[in-house]
Amino acid sequence: MPDIREVLKALSPEDRTLWDQCRNNMRSVYLNAHNSTIGIAGWKSEDDAFLDLIDIRLALLFDRSGKLNTVEEIVSKEDAKPIEESIEKADDDMKTKQQNGASDASKLLQTWGNN
Repeated sequence: MPDIREVLKALSPEDRTLWDQCRNNMRSVYLNAHNSTIGIAGWKSEDDAFLDLIDIRLALLFDRSGKLNTVEEIVSKEDAKPIEESIEKADDDMKTKQQNGASDASKLLQTWGNN
């Protein structure tokens, strides 16, 4: 996980503004989607890890564009690997659950509809 302070130090003032805008927009969209679908009470560590992944991906984009003015490596693709693997595992688990039948809520609705 990159240290955000190091990323911000390596950006020009204009790029810092762009970083903040992009980061806030991406996080806001995810938080809104999360809250709209399962609510904040359903927050899990995977959700927090996804927000970290947003920071990592943004840092990689700014690095690829040459906007990080530093000789030392602040973020690498390896920083994102454990988070991406965790997200992929959660996706696989969800697909397996869908293949194994209806959700608990769907089963409850079916039972309720038959009464």
